[in-house]
Amino acid sequence: MRLYHMLKYMGESDIQSATMTQYLEIEVLGNPAMMAKKTSFAELDGVLKDGATITELANVDPVFNAYIDYMRKGYFYTLNGSADVDENGDIKEGAYERFIEGNINMERPVSSVLILTDGVLKIYWDYDGNDYVVGRYEFREDFIMESFGIEVSYKIEDRYYVG
Repeated sequence: MRLYHMLKYMGESDIQSATMTQYLEIEVLGNPAMMAKKTSFAELDGVLKDGATITELANVDPVFNAYIDYMRKGYFYTLNGSADVDENGDIKEGAYERFIEGNINMERPVSSVLILTDGVLKIYWDYDGNDYVVGRYEFREDFIMESFGIEVSYKIEDRYYVG
């Protein structure tokens, strides 16, 4: 499993010879992206559609298992503290819906970005009462995706693909 952050160097000097202070002058661009195996958009054909569950997608690409872990548990134990967790550590009823709605209200819908062999895929998630489901998705063959108001290139060299 690999996690990718697209960065923009903000310093004036060459990144190769930058001091630690200069090196820290970077800006993180857009959403992080993940990859568990080399997957093409065609491999998701027939499974990726509005209403498809994240569990169905995990049967095609194991990267979705990391998103499942985060969206079903991790978020509620890290970013959200204990507001949506009971004394036994279980997620409270309605928490998943509040997670989706809260992010929409902040104009940051819950989404996943995947770097595929033939483009970049961004999935926007909803919750149907039982599982996270695809609300909509966007695929770009040019690897450029709008994220938080800017265009981000998710193109990577072949050597950085998993597998």
